Amino acid sequence: MRIAVFLAVVLTANSASAQIDISGVWISSQENYRPRGNAGIGDYTGLPLNDAGRLRADTWDASILSQRERQAQPHNTQYYQFRSAARIEKVLDPVTKQMVAYNLCCEFGNADRTIWLDGRPHPPDYAERTWQGFSTGKWVGNTLTVTTTHLRTGYIERNGAPASLKSTVLEHFIRHGDQLTLVQIVTDPAYFEMPLIRTMDFVLNPVIANRPAGVRFEIVDEIPDLQKGYVASYALGTRHTDWARFVGLPWEASRGGKAALFPEYLPTLRQMVKEYQATQSRQAPNRTDGSR
Repeated sequence: MRIAVFLAVVLTANSASAQIDISGVWISSQENYRPRGNAGIGDYTGLPLNDAGRLRADTWDASILSQRERQAQPHNTQYYQFRSAARIEKVLDPVTKQMVAYNLCCEFGNADRTIWLDGRPHPPDYAERTWQGFSTGKWVGNTLTVTTTHLRTGYIERNGAPASLKSTVLEHFIRHGDQLTLVQIVTDPAYFEMPLIRTMDFVLNPVIANRPAGVRFEIVDEIPDLQKGYVASYALGTRHTDWARFVGLPWEASRGGKAALFPEYLPTLRQMVKEYQATQSRQAPNRTDGSR
């Protein structure tokens, strides 16, 4: 009996000690810059979009963010929110002083996102949806696993690749010394053929920095000559071919999808590129004067 009690105490202690504090200011390694500002229009490579997702992305026009009601639109959790830095703060119960949550501070517009650690359940399905959603975290060894629901429709990349309000986000925060790895898994039955998995690495900033001041947005008419009722968009059937031509790929190879994410797709891609290059060579003008 005493041995059983001893083992229970040891296992409990080991489980508690496995929890690693991830609070602090973390600097992004910038190893995956594309989804945070460098994705070309029509470039869906690496994304498991289905036909509905591609259709929505093809018709999206970035000028829609110039509308007055969208100029201060926050970044959604399905999108890579952290850029140059991630500030993670502890949230303490005002009475017990026990930590009940982490606060992810200072996203676009100085927005906050709370990750509850106190075991509270997620709201019912009919509860309000927000840009940050509702997040709860649970320690599994040295990994904080975070589940986020109740999200609004937003984007996963800045070229209009969408994420619907049916999507959920599973994140793993893994710390090793002054290194932090974030694994993000976005599941979306409306726009994805399979979950989207992305990772991002951070390095701890040892400098103690104050919390940034609040941000105030000024809403203005950025494009004053638009006709009343105009909504920026591309017509159905639009083919965004510029990015594919720029990198020397056939347009079909830029469309993403589940099949294109796996090594088995390489022979198909090589054949497509070979045929595309042959077509481009036949269409190129026959220059005999030595000009370029």
